[in-house]
Amino acid sequence: MLFSTNVFCYYFLPITIIIYFIARRLSKKVIVSNTILLLASLFFYLWGMGRYTIILLSSILMNYFFGIMIERLVVYKKQVLFIALLFNLGMLIWFKYFNFIMENIYILENFLGGSNRIGTLTIILPIGISFFTFQALSYVIDVYRGTVQSQRNLVNWALYISFFPQLIAGPIVRYSEINKEIYERKENIEDVFGGACIFCFGLAKKVLIADVLGQVVDRVFGLNTSQLPMALAWSGLILYTLQIYFDFCGYSDMAIGIAQILGFKFGENFIMPYIAQNVTEFWKRWHISLSSFFMDYVYIPLGGNRKGNVKTYRNLAIVFLLCGLWHGAAWTFLIWGLYHGLILVVERVLKNKYNFMMHGLFGNFITLILIMFGWLIFRSETLIDAVHYLFSMFGLNRDLGYQFYTLRYYLSNQVLVTAIIAGILAVIPLQRIKEWFKNSFAYGLAAITCLFLSILMMSNASFNAFIYFQF
Repeated sequence: MLFSTNVFCYYFLPITIIIYFIARRLSKKVIVSNTILLLASLFFYLWGMGRYTIILLSSILMNYFFGIMIERLVVYKKQVLFIALLFNLGMLIWFKYFNFIMENIYILENFLGGSNRIGTLTIILPIGISFFTFQALSYVIDVYRGTVQSQRNLVNWALYISFFPQLIAGPIVRYSEINKEIYERKENIEDVFGGACIFCFGLAKKVLIADVLGQVVDRVFGLNTSQLPMALAWSGLILYTLQIYFDFCGYSDMAIGIAQILGFKFGENFIMPYIAQNVTEFWKRWHISLSSFFMDYVYIPLGGNRKGNVKTYRNLAIVFLLCGLWHGAAWTFLIWGLYHGLILVVERVLKNKYNFMMHGLFGNFITLILIMFGWLIFRSETLIDAVHYLFSMFGLNRDLGYQFYTLRYYLSNQVLVTAIIAGILAVIPLQRIKEWFKNSFAYGLAAITCLFLSILMMSNASFNAFIYFQF
């Protein structure tokens, strides 16, 4: 069940909200409303994954006991934490990376002269496994560190892991950020109004912008990448740069908005990443919940920047290698992660040795180009496709097939207008504007307009999954 579908917007979400607030009105016990949200969340996941919901339930139960055992035990805390890490990472590796590992072992075996085929298995990737696994990992690690207490109520714990707004595509919410709201929260009309508006704006980002641009992006990247004319190649990449931002940012906004309606406050996951003046700043603005996770649970434990420059550069490379791998089991994601890690290392070297860091309009332009090249690797099916596409962008492919791919055929007036609006929205200070008009009549009217236009588009458009569902 997707946020941008009629089933969710017309049935699941309003019914859940109505039942939730009726329960809040009839009972002051938060466990009652938490139970309702838990049942709704499990139904939400069951709708999309069916019997594979058992994987989510297994994660909930196992990490529930891991948290309690880590807190209670004195002597074997570290051993239990190791088992918890092994369970969570093992589950992630099995479902997400097993076939990728086997395929590369087979390639290596062939290279070394072997002849035995190492088989792969038909493994269904559970939706959202990367997100709810990382939430579980952050919890057991925080319990081990003593920064949070273990959750003893199974309903409350299960709700934290399975809460439907952020269950399948984030943001990654840490237990320490919402544990107080799980026990006690107060909904008010301002939060409900504000959350509903955030949801409507997020829905519009997805349906009115990302989906419109995405249809063209899919067609361009589906062509023979060695036959693209330069203008079409650049246009396709620019549109994808806008699409992935509005697609993921739109989902995050919808999750934040729904959570706010229900009394939970999630932090911002995107803060205008395309106005960043260097790649270091970009990662402070893009997918903030993932960036902060790797910072706190990988980069700092490795030593961060406390053990000299060389180890700092190593730690950055490791973090972004893992960040790329987190996004998918493919060499394109690994290279994309290493690409960003290398850029960050170069920026750190320039800052340490020459006190230089890109800034201003020049820095913003260069950063955006670097980010776009990264998105090319990210979007391509294979590294060969990425190389061919890059050659086309600079006119280095001379295949005559390009004459059949005309720019105007793909860039309709609707797409051009949408791209212009998207470009403007990506660089204007929306957060400041939101604060100016927050809870005003104009703010609500804009949200209703976005909702109305989105519903019209949803009624006529074909299905478009969120990009980050595959991760």
